[in-house]
Amino acid sequence: MRMMYRWVVPTSGLPACGAASVGLLLSILPLGAQTVGPSPPTITATINVTAGTTTVVGSTNVATAGATNASNVTGGTLVIDSLAGAAPGPITFQVLNGNALQANGGAITVPNGNLSILTQGGHAVLANGAASSATLNGVSITTTGVGAALVAIGGSIDATNVIVNNTATATPTISAGHGAIAEGGGTVNLHSGTSITTAAFNSVGLGASGAGSRVIADALIPITMNGGGSMGIYLHDGGQVSILPGSTFQMNGTGNVGIGVDNTAVVLGTIGSGLTVNLNNASGGPGSTGLFAVNGGSLNIADVTVQGPNAAAGAWARANSSITLSGRSVININSAQAPNAYVLQTANLATAAGPVSSVFGLVGAIPVSGLLAQGAGALITSIGTTINVSSGNFAAGADAGLGGTVDMTDNTITTTGASAFGIRVDSNGTVIGRDSRVTTAGAGGAALFINGGPGSIDLTSTTVQATGAGTVGLSSLNLTATSVNLVRLSGGSLASATSTAVEAQGPLNLTTAGTVVTGGGGLLLQTFASTFGPAQPTAVQFDASNGSVLTGDALVAA
Repeated sequence: MRMMYRWVVPTSGLPACGAASVGLLLSILPLGAQTVGPSPPTITATINVTAGTTTVVGSTNVATAGATNASNVTGGTLVIDSLAGAAPGPITFQVLNGNALQANGGAITVPNGNLSILTQGGHAVLANGAASSATLNGVSITTTGVGAALVAIGGSIDATNVIVNNTATATPTISAGHGAIAEGGGTVNLHSGTSITTAAFNSVGLGASGAGSRVIADALIPITMNGGGSMGIYLHDGGQVSILPGSTFQMNGTGNVGIGVDNTAVVLGTIGSGLTVNLNNASGGPGSTGLFAVNGGSLNIADVTVQGPNAAAGAWARANSSITLSGRSVININSAQAPNAYVLQTANLATAAGPVSSVFGLVGAIPVSGLLAQGAGALITSIGTTINVSSGNFAAGADAGLGGTVDMTDNTITTTGASAFGIRVDSNGTVIGRDSRVTTAGAGGAALFINGGPGSIDLTSTTVQATGAGTVGLSSLNLTATSVNLVRLSGGSLASATSTAVEAQGPLNLTTAGTVVTGGGGLLLQTFASTFGPAQPTAVQFDASNGSVLTGDALVAA
């Protein structure tokens, strides 16, 4: 049989003369196969693959300028093999504003590692389109600007032993340096030995945007986010991320979010139980959040730990959004600064051309809180959660406001900061609790607090204790023109060790059924004249029944 051969001579990156250098880039190969490399000279033009197999061999350097892509595979396969060729060794791809490895209908494979990719304004690896794929093993990716590391837009990427290090320091108005992003039905599979570290503002570690988009980790993937306003996971418009139980996120910036769910429903088990979100920044900047739901998003997750000096909100649900915590979750709140979070303002987390092109808008909230449901239809359901709050200045273990609801069962809330609250309700908020324990140990606060009104607290078989100096059991402040604050206690207890059990300014309806209510300072109930307007006179309707035990005097101010 007669074998056909052809000579392959790269058309760029060659010196003006120098047959010896040209000879290094020549290969005699079967028809349909090509090789590129080794260097010198450095390849400075796009490696285009339209059919067949092209192999970049060991000791090859590829560096393009401007917006030039280092490679573009529209058909066939590009193999980047450091063990191939006459001089096995490291391979490097470097781009400025183009993409380094770009599959646009073909396949890219890196079988034997020892590949380094450096990008600035472009993506390191892009699989664009349903027929596009990239299979990577042993790749080091450094991004220094507004490009992402792994982007699958309709295509698929498999990453094993891939180290992503984003060092970008873009200004706070530019989103930059995402880790692994799935868009438009694309899939990114992350395997053992893979890790993601970013430094950019508003960077996303693992992100999925659009129906059918998936990032799936079948190994524990270390996630470290060093930039401000960053998100460990961001799910948008139906995209999903799946990680293994026992995963840990290191969030080292301010205003960070561990998991953000935006117009997406996440069912229990998708994001593995036992996730730890460490909110580590101690600089005193904007507070960070463990779990965040917005724009109708819903998150169901078990056995979460949220902790660190920058922890300002454990679980934060905005209007018409929900978070459900089950198992045995632990939330430790320590930040003195209120939480900030960022919401995607563009249609996509990443596009195919160069920069990621995502823009985020800032949202904030008060107070610092373990559970924070704010906005009409906001709902947090918390089962078996332990919440510790060391922050003061009106921080809370659980807060519901602006039409939001916190529904908790078998929760333990402990606050130790001065002027803090175990449960806080802001205007039109509702907190419902069963079989729970609330202790406020800091001075000058209250175990239960309704701020401004109207608000509602309904607790069953729940122990409520105010043990701090001058700390009230229930404080009701009603500044509305017509509404009444509502508190119902069924069973359980309400006690202040050093102060009044119940104090009120403005209308309050308090109902107890089989509840022990004790004023440790000698006062069961104290009312104050309304001094803010428009407000109503203070009137307390206190109905006690079913063996309730009330201890202390009632004092009515002028």
